[in-house]
Amino acid sequence: MRKETDDMFWKFYSEQANELRIPEGFELDLSAFGKDADGEPLTEYRQQIAFGGSVKLVLEPGAKIRFPSLDNIDAKYPVLYFNDDSQLIFEGSQDGAKGRFIDADEIADTKCKIYGCGQIWLNKDAQMKVMGDARVAVISDDATPITDLIVSIQRQGAFYIGDTTEAGGAFEVGNMESVDDSKVCFSLTLNGPKATFHIDREGFFGLGVGIVNKDGNMNGGAEIDDNPTEEEGVFTWSPDEYKAWQVNALFNVHKVIITVTKGIFDHSNIFNGSDRQSSLMAFGPLAADPDTEDAGSYTFVIADPNLSRVLGGGNIMHLAEESTGVFVNAWNIADSAARDTYDMYSILASTAVALQQDPDSFTDSTLTVLDGGGHQFVGTQDDLFTYISYPLYSTLRQKFVCLGATQFQNYIGYVGAATTYDTGNEIFRTEDFNVISDRSADEGLVIGVLGATGNASPESYTVVIRK
Repeated sequence: MRKETDDMFWKFYSEQANELRIPEGFELDLSAFGKDADGEPLTEYRQQIAFGGSVKLVLEPGAKIRFPSLDNIDAKYPVLYFNDDSQLIFEGSQDGAKGRFIDADEIADTKCKIYGCGQIWLNKDAQMKVMGDARVAVISDDATPITDLIVSIQRQGAFYIGDTTEAGGAFEVGNMESVDDSKVCFSLTLNGPKATFHIDREGFFGLGVGIVNKDGNMNGGAEIDDNPTEEEGVFTWSPDEYKAWQVNALFNVHKVIITVTKGIFDHSNIFNGSDRQSSLMAFGPLAADPDTEDAGSYTFVIADPNLSRVLGGGNIMHLAEESTGVFVNAWNIADSAARDTYDMYSILASTAVALQQDPDSFTDSTLTVLDGGGHQFVGTQDDLFTYISYPLYSTLRQKFVCLGATQFQNYIGYVGAATTYDTGNEIFRTEDFNVISDRSADEGLVIGVLGATGNASPESYTVVIRK
């Protein structure tokens, strides 16, 4: 392995797959970076630690990366720059005999943690991986009260929370307990023709929501006939409190920004939570800035109708403030209101569906139509959940259904009128469909949808070809 250094740039390069390891319980301390000799934030130049060739930076369970805490809006954050075929890998526990955790405190030491203000760049074919039992938390603490992590994916770079051959781990943003005078911000930017963010089977991506227990399929052994039950107009949900995934609402999350300029944001495993192929993207509460008291916000940018490819159909969750120990219970209902367990579910809308949202339908948030037809949403947790949820199929001006695939089968998903309970609309998922042209449904996977005919519900399907 070769190392090159100067005052602003450090490079580790190897043509072989050599590793730099941060052992369990140890910390990669970069808190002195991004500052001049007087300890003031750098505002003109950015310090970079680069990894090239096939170098791997590996964090064992409980290992930490600590960037500096910077409160200057002009500060140039230090960068961990992954280039060529290099990788940033977060490892999970190798203890096959692990059991359930009692609460968030017990699991805390197993999570890899990222503190402070810094950037992670994935360029060329570089990858960031959160697989298997890996758990990663973007947080702050008393020593580093301001966290602002930016993950930027360029060219063919990729951030995987699972893939087609290995189950996903958990990546979350927010503090497990409230930290005084603290805030946590997170940005994910895709800007390359094949830049990819991908959530696969058993993967969890929590923004303001954190994992307590995660093993196997999300719903555990819960039964669909019990979810929900109705008595005198009151609906009761019965999650599995012994095997289902368990989550908490997190604290101090101030701003979350997801920008798909060019690339692929892929959350397209179209399965309810009783299937091991399912995955989950969750949204939790926001907190005001501790200094200015400005309200927190979610931003979601689909910059271009053709180049910004959000591939939807995967499960999404809305979790109310101060919810703790909630058992995941994702079935076939797109909830219209929070359940008695404080959670709501739907499926993610693909680009062609999300861009049909009406900007005038949001009163507490702002939805701006960009030049070229893209969207920029900025606003509240509730409105974000509405914006990225697949709406009622019959309300779409242009009819599309979400399209996803496993290694062996294509699946479609959409939201239609409820047929059993009036707690929300119904999520329909099936692999039993045919397209009415000589084109293969596989061609639709590029944009994550098939076109559909039928006004109230889909009657037939077509392949939509876009740039």
